[in-house]
Amino acid sequence: MRADRSNDWELPEKYTGKGAMVENLNQPREYDAVLGGQTKTPANAAVLGGIEGIKRRLASAVEEHRIAALKDAPKYGEAGLDLVIQALQNESRQVMWAAYRLLRERAEPRVKQILQEYNPWRPFERLYTFGWHSDWVKSVAISPDGQTLVSGSRDKTIKVWNLHTGKLSRNFAGHSDTVETVAISADGHIIVSGSHDKTIKVWNLHARELIRTLVGHSDQVYCVAISADGQIIVSGGSEETIKVWNLHTGELIRTIGEHLWWVNSADGHSHNVVKTVAISPDGQTFVSGSDDATIKVWNLHTGKLIRTLAGHSYWVNTVAISADEHIIVSGSRDKTIKVWNLHTGELERTLAGHSNSVYCVAISPDGQTLVSGSREEIIVWGVR
Repeated sequence: MRADRSNDWELPEKYTGKGAMVENLNQPREYDAVLGGQTKTPANAAVLGGIEGIKRRLASAVEEHRIAALKDAPKYGEAGLDLVIQALQNESRQVMWAAYRLLRERAEPRVKQILQEYNPWRPFERLYTFGWHSDWVKSVAISPDGQTLVSGSRDKTIKVWNLHTGKLSRNFAGHSDTVETVAISADGHIIVSGSHDKTIKVWNLHARELIRTLVGHSDQVYCVAISADGQIIVSGGSEETIKVWNLHTGELIRTIGEHLWWVNSADGHSHNVVKTVAISPDGQTFVSGSDDATIKVWNLHTGKLIRTLAGHSYWVNTVAISADEHIIVSGSRDKTIKVWNLHTGELERTLAGHSNSVYCVAISPDGQTLVSGSREEIIVWGVR
């Protein structure tokens, strides 16, 4: 496992304009809009002026115009591709991410080499902090539209917030003990919560009502996750097993073996607990974290262990998987947040900012916002 990457990544000189060769690509192409006698603009037209037109649009103060220019830039060959590469250092995080997504689809060796050295998760900044729970915040989840934040707490409640303003919009009460975990369905209609009261509850977010309670765990429920198709709930807890449920009927489908092994302790019978689970968007993989400070990646359908990630120095309390299935984010009792490559297990970044254990993390659908919770404090991190 290699160490965290530097914050000071820079493009090769070729792409910074220093000594770069300039191609003469200012002549309109067949897909350019041409002034004069032309009365109809081609559907896939760029802007009159060729590559210089793309450069002018990339200098626009309007982010949408810059993103649209990036999408047109590859039509101009190597020079256009160079502009997309340069946009990896754009001051706008939306433009930077647009460039990153475009380049991930390219097969050129030089692009692959640049992306190997580039870490889009490196420039985090703290946006704001808010808190209304009366006790520790144990879990957070972001709605698919990126507008809503749901949090669960030791105060036994579930709260729903406006992610961008921090305004509290509603409160759910029904658990008789700590709400250890919350999750939101992909359609944004359902909240699932797990509690120390050994139950899992399914809520209608918009109707503000309890749909059903799932009973099957013999001890505290520490984690729940909902599959992207809205059919499956995965949960874990103190008994070291992971349970798979039908979300719509509440039926227990299967139990996936022991997560970890029994370990020696002073009383001779201590064991590690499944603290957190997350399901990949494609529904093929899930990730779990435990008191042994490791993260494990599993095949959801076979229960086979794929790999183990080690790097935290204390309990792993929470994990989340990005929508593009490239990133795992974990939070630990060691007060840090770690960003991992899901496919290689490589540690990409460590974030420090909490003064206590990190109990929960969530990633927005566009990959540009990370939310973490610690006791009564919630921190929202932005990716520039």
